[in-house]
Amino acid sequence: MGIFLPLSPPPLAVTANVKKLSIVYSVILVVFAVTQLFMFESFRANFELLWEGYEVLALTVAIVIVTTEVLALPFLLGMKLGQGLRWISVVASWLVPLVWLLVVGCTLTNQTRLNDIGFLGGVVALEPGLWAVFVCLALGILSIWASWGMWPGRTSVKKQLSK
Repeated sequence: MGIFLPLSPPPLAVTANVKKLSIVYSVILVVFAVTQLFMFESFRANFELLWEGYEVLALTVAIVIVTTEVLALPFLLGMKLGQGLRWISVVASWLVPLVWLLVVGCTLTNQTRLNDIGFLGGVVALEPGLWAVFVCLALGILSIWASWGMWPGRTSVKKQLSK
């Protein structure tokens, strides 16, 4: 028995649309993660403005957002993974919209006026507003749809046929 679990192919998608939507969601996450990492100092500073005096919280939130966006990609792109990493990737794909929804909620209820919501890490300044809530909800729908269509707990067609 080795240290690493054997890699297994992803379960087949329920429909062709699920695969397309997971690709769209992964492209969005790649754009978010690349721009946030490219401008990480301003991305982190944005959260420091939001939570003045809580620099550690701001840095932690910035790191968690970028990390979950990157961790969600292997599942969404249908890579060969071990079962444990596949589940971690599924959960990360759920956490991305949830964390962003919390950040957007804090931004909208905070008295501090921010110039940028942070989706694109400061490369393009996006004013906070109700539209950001709808973007988070759309990301949540894409995440749920992708995880429903490519659920890791489902047995593959080959295993079902061999039984």
